[in-house]
Amino acid sequence: INVAPSSITIEFEDQLLKMKGQQPNRIALLDAENRSIKLGKVKNLGKTLSVKIIGKATNPGVYRIKYRAVAQDGHPVLGEVTYTLAKV
Repeated sequence: INVAPSSITIEFEDQLLKMKGQQPNRIALLDAENRSIKLGKVKNLGKTLSVKIIGKATNPGVYRIKYRAVAQDGHPVLGEVTYTLAKV
């Protein structure tokens, strides 16, 4: 991609678990050197997780989005997605 994203949104097929006072669903963003990028609070929007990217994620390279989501039936889903930020 040519423009650094300002947020991350991941959609799932099933409704995600909501727990009052707890957040069982997580998203992490790692840069090309495996350093964690600061994110805002993960929002559970039913079948979607969304989070704002607060830290600097504008250097060219490969970024990894790691996530852990828990469906309402209690089954966890772990995954990872990568994107490459081009030199602009």
